[in-house]
Amino acid sequence: ASSGRSLRSRSEARSPRNRNMDSSVAGIPSNQALYNSARDGYVPNYDIHGRQSIRTSFKDKSGYVEQEIPYHWEKPANIRTRTELVAARRAEKHPDISFDVDGDGVVGQRDYFVGKHFDRDHDGHLNETEKAAAVQALNDGWLDKFHWGHDQAGCKRPFPVVQRRGKILTVNNGDEIGETYPSFKQGTPRHETITELRLDRKAEASNAGHRAKEKWDSRHPYYVAETGVTQEHYVPDPPIKHISERAEADHQAARVAAGLMPINTFINPERETKHPGLGFDENPVFPTRSYLNTTRKEQMCRDAEEQRIRGEMTHIPKQVKESQQESAAYAFRHPCPTKDPRAAPMTKTRLEKLRKQERIEYDAARFGVVPKEFPRFSDTNQPW
Repeated sequence: ASSGRSLRSRSEARSPRNRNMDSSVAGIPSNQALYNSARDGYVPNYDIHGRQSIRTSFKDKSGYVEQEIPYHWEKPANIRTRTELVAARRAEKHPDISFDVDGDGVVGQRDYFVGKHFDRDHDGHLNETEKAAAVQALNDGWLDKFHWGHDQAGCKRPFPVVQRRGKILTVNNGDEIGETYPSFKQGTPRHETITELRLDRKAEASNAGHRAKEKWDSRHPYYVAETGVTQEHYVPDPPIKHISERAEADHQAARVAAGLMPINTFINPERETKHPGLGFDENPVFPTRSYLNTTRKEQMCRDAEEQRIRGEMTHIPKQVKESQQESAAYAFRHPCPTKDPRAAPMTKTRLEKLRKQERIEYDAARFGVVPKEFPRFSDTNQPW
C-alpha cells in the first residue's frame, strides 16, 4: 500500500492532468481509483512519456508485498561518487609491482608483457606460483621466441624484418629458415639420366592433360541425349513386360494351388542331380556295389511299408464306398416321415404338380380384375 501511495504521488507530480481529471477510470473517479487501487495492490501504469496507459491503467503488484527485499539492494556501494569511480579506473591502469620480473623496481613494457602472459587467474598481480613459473620460463629462453624493437624502427627501418614458417628473419639470420624444412635423405634417384627424366616429365604432363580433358568432357558434354517422347501413363520398368510372363505366373500359381512345385523338378533329385566326375573319394559312403544294392533294397522296403501305413489311414475300401452310395440313394428316394409334403422324395409327377401350383398362385397374385378400394383412415400411420 505504501509503494502504491508513493507511486501515486509521483504520478500526480509527473502528470498534473490526473489531479484535475474528473473523468472515471473503469467507472470510478480518478482520485478515488488511485486510492483504492493502491490499497488493493494495484498501482498506476505509465508509458515512456509519463502518461497513464489507456489500455492497462493499473497493474497488479500485490504479489510483491510479502516478498523479501534482496540483500544486494541494501548492500552499501563500493564506489559512492564519480570522483571515486574515476580514481579507481586510473588506479587500474597502473600495473601491480609483482609484474616487476627483472627486479629493477619499475614495471616496464617487457615486464608488463611477461606478467600478463603468466597471470593465469587474471587478477592483476602475480602470486608465488605464477612468479616462479615466469622466472623458470625466462631462464629456459622463453623470450627468445619474440622479437623486440619494432616500434622504434617503424616503417622507415633500414633492414627488413619478416616472419616465415614461425621464424623471424632479419638481415643476418636467413639460414634459420632451413630449420623448418624436413631433413633430406640421400637415396637412389628415380631417373638415372636426364633423358629419362625429361621423358617421365613429358608423360606425366600428357597424362595430366588427358585427365583434365576427360574431366572437362564429363562436365561439358559435346552432345546431350534428348528425352524421347513417351505416351500417357507409360511405366518405364513394368513388373510384367510381356504377356508370356503373365501366363507363366498364372501357370506357376495353378501348379502351387494343385500342390505341385512352381516349376518342373526332378523325380529323384538326390539321384538325378549327380554328375559323373574324375574325383577320387578315399572314404565313400558305399564301398562296394553289393553294399549299395543291399542298402537300396532296404530303403525301398521301408518306403513301401511307410506308403502302406499312410494308405491305410486314408484309404476307403471299395465295399464301404458302394455301401455309402446305396445308402445315399435310398435316403434320397425314401419318403420323408414329416407332415410337410414338400419334404417328400421328388418325382416327375410331383414336380409337375408343384410347378403348376406355383404358376397358378403367381398369376392369381399379379393378374386379374382388381376391385376399386377407397382410402381408409386406419391405413395411415399418422393422424393427419
